Amino acid sequence: MKKKPFIPVLILYLMLLSPCLVLISGCSQAESKEITQVVYVCTESKEIFTGVPMKVPALNPQTGKNSLQHGLYCENCKTWHSVPPLELTGGNQVIIKCVTTNIDLVANGPIPEKAIQIKEIK
Repeated sequence: MKKKPFIPVLILYLMLLSPCLVLISGCSQAESKEITQVVYVCTESKEIFTGVPMKVPALNPQTGKNSLQHGLYCENCKTWHSVPPLELTGGNQVIIKCVTTNIDLVANGPIPEKAIQIKEIK
């Protein structure tokens, strides 16, 4: 039986679009707010972006192209990887593994200091 390399990646992506994909942050002096942030990876430049949850592929504000996909983190190689959109998974659920280290990718990795914040959706 031939392996289907994208199926496991896509299936885990479905599982990770749950609340664990959303990073919760925020606290102001006046009041405590929940602000949801999602990590995106540009499929062309590999740059990391953060922003509110949105449909992917999302618009890269630097290039004007729809090249942002949701990102998952490899704790071994310490790299964010783009994962395909849910529509490609066919609704199946599996764990997405790093193509380099073959370990499970996670949604709650550290956000790089150089991550670009997407301020507004157009």
